[in-house]
Amino acid sequence: MENQGYDYGMIGLGTMGRNLVYNMCDHGYSVAGYDKDISMVEQLEQGKGNYKIVGARSLKELTDALKRPRVLLMLVPAGPIVDGVIEALKPLLSEDDLIIDCGNSHFSDTNLRIDKLSKANIHFMGIGISGARNGPSIMPGGSKAVYERVAHTLDAISAKANGEPFVQLTFCSMQVMPKTFQFFLMYLQTSQAITSLNPEYSGSEARPKVCCEVSEKSGLLYVLKPDH
Repeated sequence: MENQGYDYGMIGLGTMGRNLVYNMCDHGYSVAGYDKDISMVEQLEQGKGNYKIVGARSLKELTDALKRPRVLLMLVPAGPIVDGVIEALKPLLSEDDLIIDCGNSHFSDTNLRIDKLSKANIHFMGIGISGARNGPSIMPGGSKAVYERVAHTLDAISAKANGEPFVQLTFCSMQVMPKTFQFFLMYLQTSQAITSLNPEYSGSEARPKVCCEVSEKSGLLYVLKPDH
């Protein structure tokens, strides 16, 4: 691959993965993309226009194309496929590299992956995400230090409501959820985000906002009574 030094890598270039790549490029980031289906890689490249995008034909090409420490996002089906991608990536990664699972993995699986990869000094995050090209709502989960590595990007690419990004949760008063509460709260956030951003939806004005807190000391989640 002739070009290196890309900001992010994306694994999984279906409709959502591909459009998330374009969204990132809309905000000035460079992205290398990989999919085991080469036709998806070709489709990404065909639509890149003037964006700094490169398609990789292997995971090694992908990891070689990225800035160090690397940040790789995955948009692949939850379950064994996620673990298969992680196992294929591990020999290609270095200390302090970061893998971000943007799929709908169960929070308990994500917690196990965080713990397992930490033994190799590789970081892992789970992100609940709804939407892609025109601004998703984003629910990050993981350690605060790891989150801060990508916070600027998540803020930039996210949906906005009243000028505020749907990342640190309009409906949840927290900076980042300990481990992976985000996949529980994603269901609350998605419905609230849809009606907040689209007030023309019938009955949206009558729906109360959900407010949540996570205790930094105990990690317990509290769902608070909505304001009326």
